Amino acid sequence: MTFTISETPEENALVEFIPFDDDGVLTPTDDRTLDSIVKGGLFTSALGHAPSDIVLEGDDFVSPDTSYAPEETVPGQLFDTLDIKVYTSPESGVPFISEMNHRGNGSTTTFSIGDYPGTLGSVTVAVDGVVQKGSALDSTVSDYSINVANKTITFDTAPANHTQISTKVFAISGENYRVLNSFTGDGSTTTFLTSTRGEFNLDSTSSDIYVTVDGVPTTAYSTTTSANTITVVFDSAPEASSYIQIAGFNKSATSTEVMQVSEMNQ
Repeated sequence: MTFTISETPEENALVEFIPFDDDGVLTPTDDRTLDSIVKGGLFTSALGHAPSDIVLEGDDFVSPDTSYAPEETVPGQLFDTLDIKVYTSPESGVPFISEMNHRGNGSTTTFSIGDYPGTLGSVTVAVDGVVQKGSALDSTVSDYSINVANKTITFDTAPANHTQISTKVFAISGENYRVLNSFTGDGSTTTFLTSTRGEFNLDSTSSDIYVTVDGVPTTAYSTTTSANTITVVFDSAPEASSYIQIAGFNKSATSTEVMQVSEMNQ
């Protein structure tokens, strides 16, 4: 093998070629003077590691740089811990209120409202401070329609350029709020099962449920309960792609109210 160097060595100079993976340390070879020869692994480069390449904040679980023992003794710490999560159900509640602001451009008609409204009347929309009429008030006179499943509103006419569109959405809530599940109708399914809550018990004296389909409250269903879950059976299957919300409340002896926000325009 022939090597070419960039300059001519001086007379009697020693030219030494070191392999790239050689650490440059002279290894004794005289077995008569040594009890044993212990060899370690090779560096990835004869130059070793640059200080900037050494990461001090974390490393592999087992690595040649920080693991100074066989894999039977790995770096780390052992902690005796106990993780406890405590959940408290409030005795009274207020609805989640989501507020969003948009800027009109003269062409866009659909805008996000940020959350699922409890009912169609739980959405308030204003354009430059003027409250608009929603489809929940009068199906023949409205400025916009609401898509509950997509959490959007669509104006009949695009707001003018640079107008400010403000929306407020009230979610379902009420006293002793316990269960809220949402489903999507397929046009054929009539039975829907809610999640389990250990402190929820459905009976005629202490609990109540509230059901909406696409933001419209309905009572056209029957219910059964088992193992703290509610089974709601609709009289007729909700339409395909309809958005169904089922809320459960533990009613007290003095209050049977459920939060329902109705939009009011002047």
